[in-house]
Amino acid sequence: MGVVFEKTAVSSNGSFNVAVYTNHNYSGKAEWNADPVSGAPGDALRAYDHMADGWSVEAMLSYGSRTASTRGHSAPYWSGWKTGNIAEGKTVKVRICMVKRQYSDCSLFYSGKA
Repeated sequence: MGVVFEKTAVSSNGSFNVAVYTNHNYSGKAEWNADPVSGAPGDALRAYDHMADGWSVEAMLSYGSRTASTRGHSAPYWSGWKTGNIAEGKTVKVRICMVKRQYSDCSLFYSGKA
């Protein structure tokens, strides 16, 4: 499986997304939300699985070992927000993985801010 990861620019508040593409098809993303906006909580992480292909998407935050996962759900599916207070301005690192049973293909950790 050819997997490519693509990070968006980090917004002024520290938020960003990391998209994952498998075999040139958009498969999902990890979303880091630094500050509350439009009903979404701040210091929050979630995962999105776009394709019903048997693979799940997991997003991991290195700070505090926070994980958002779509495992066990049919695509398309958004995980719930995984939240917890982090000091304002602290650097956070997020990675995204495509997972199936014991196999995973993961990105590097990408940096943003809390």
